[in-house]
Amino acid sequence: MSQITVIIPAYNESELIDECLQSLLDQTHTDFKALIIDDASTDDTKSRIQKYCKLSPQRIELLEFGKVGPGRARNLAAAKAQSEWIAFMDADCRATPDWLFKLNETYHNFPQADSVGGPHRAPPESSEFQWSVEKFFRLSKRWIDFFQKDGGNVRECLHNPLCNTSYRRDLFLKFSGFREDLFPGEDIELDLRLRESGYRIFHNPEALVFHHRPENIERFRNVMFAYGRAQGKLVRERGIERKIQWLGILLIIPGLFMFARPPWNNFCGILINSLQWTNGFIYGFRTNRSDPPGMGAPTTASSPILNQNS
Repeated sequence: MSQITVIIPAYNESELIDECLQSLLDQTHTDFKALIIDDASTDDTKSRIQKYCKLSPQRIELLEFGKVGPGRARNLAAAKAQSEWIAFMDADCRATPDWLFKLNETYHNFPQADSVGGPHRAPPESSEFQWSVEKFFRLSKRWIDFFQKDGGNVRECLHNPLCNTSYRRDLFLKFSGFREDLFPGEDIELDLRLRESGYRIFHNPEALVFHHRPENIERFRNVMFAYGRAQGKLVRERGIERKIQWLGILLIIPGLFMFARPPWNNFCGILINSLQWTNGFIYGFRTNRSDPPGMGAPTTASSPILNQNS
C-alpha cells in the first residue's frame, strides 16, 4: 500500500468538520496526509481544524490561501502534496473506515486506473427530508452519472463525484487540475478531458463516503440551481455530452411554466423544486458563468432568470 494525500476545502463547515476529520483519523489505511484548506471561514471552522492538527500533526495539516474558492484551493493543495495519489472529499462528508484502503487497493489491483472513486450515500442518521433527497437521487441515477448503482465489482466508469474521487497526482497536475472558474461541475469537466485523452476512470463500490444531503427545501433548491448553472456553462462551451444535459433541455419548457416553487419539505416538493435546475441551466448558458461561492455569479436560486414565488 502507498501513501495518499487527502485534500478537503472547507468554508463555514463548523457543524460537520469534526465528523469529517475524525473519520480520517479512523481510517484503517494510516499512510496518508490530509491537507485541509480553510477558505476564509467566518465561523469557527479554522479553530476546529487546528484542534485536529494538534491531535494528529502527522496526518492533519491546515492550509490557508485566503478566499480563493474550492477549485483553486484544491489545486494549490495538490501542488503541495508529495504522494503519488491524491484523494478528494468534501467537508460535509464522513468517510467509512476502509475508504482509503479501498481506493489504494484499486490502484494496485488495476494498474491501468488513472482515477478511482466510489459512491456517496446519505448517512444513516439523516432526517426524513434528507432521505427523500436520497430517494430522488436514486430515482435519477439513470441520468446523473455521479450517482451510480449500489454494489457490484470494481468497474470502469465515466465519472466519480468530487466528494469521493482520487487521481494520480502527476496526471492531475499535467491537466492543470480543476477549472477554478467553475462551481460545481469542475469534477465532471476534468473527467471529460481525461477520458478524451484516453485516460481511464474506475469506480469501487466499496470505497464509500457518507455525504450529508440538503436539510430543507430551500437548500435543495439552491443546490439544484447551482448544478444546472454549471451544466449550462459546460453546454455552451462544449456542446451536449451528458444524458443529464439532454434531460435538462427537455425540461426547459416545463421549467418555464413552473413559476411556483412550493416550500414543501416532502418528496413532492423535491420533485417540483428540482426544476430549479432548469433555472440555473438557463443562467449558466446565457451568461457563461458558474463561479465559486463569493466569486461573482449567484450561487442560490434567489437570482434566477425566471419569475418564481416561494
